[in-house]
Amino acid sequence: MVDRITPVTQAGDIAGLAERHGVADAWPVVSERFTQWVIEDDVVGGRPDWDRVGAQFVGDVAPYERMKLRLLNASHLAVAGLGRLIGHETVDETMRDDRIRRYMAALMDRETGPTLLPVPGIDLPAYKAELIARFANPAIRDTVERVNTDAALNYLLDPVRDRLATDAPIDLLALGGAAWMRRARASTRPAR
Repeated sequence: MVDRITPVTQAGDIAGLAERHGVADAWPVVSERFTQWVIEDDVVGGRPDWDRVGAQFVGDVAPYERMKLRLLNASHLAVAGLGRLIGHETVDETMRDDRIRRYMAALMDRETGPTLLPVPGIDLPAYKAELIARFANPAIRDTVERVNTDAALNYLLDPVRDRLATDAPIDLLALGGAAWMRRARASTRPAR
């Protein structure tokens, strides 16, 4: 499981790399500083020393992957959908809207977080707070359109299914899904 936000390369990224470092690259990959690699400790022929550079080797990667999909990816899609409806262009701009920041925190605490498996060694409240800070980072310049276009609706539907199976509320997940559907509807409407 790899967790690192890498938005689409912009013209300024190409120019900045050339200007600051003298490197001509038509498609540099930019990313946030945060990185998390979780690898199932089932390596044939000897395990590489990747833990020396921060990778985690675990017995079962599934809880970490579920955490990422339900907290990061579902939140990303939900706030990007709402941000687009309000008129925001980037995720960090969206996160400066206190209503959406509070919505994301509530979504993770009330609806997606309760669907997680136990995640060994992870401080979930700290992880959630860090996600909010990461999304609010203006240096990332991730667009709500990229997130809305690239992210699968299943990021929201999988926790909805789990919550419905236990008769738990899905109000916040439904709002994120409705924002996604509104965007999809607008993008498929014929021009008049």
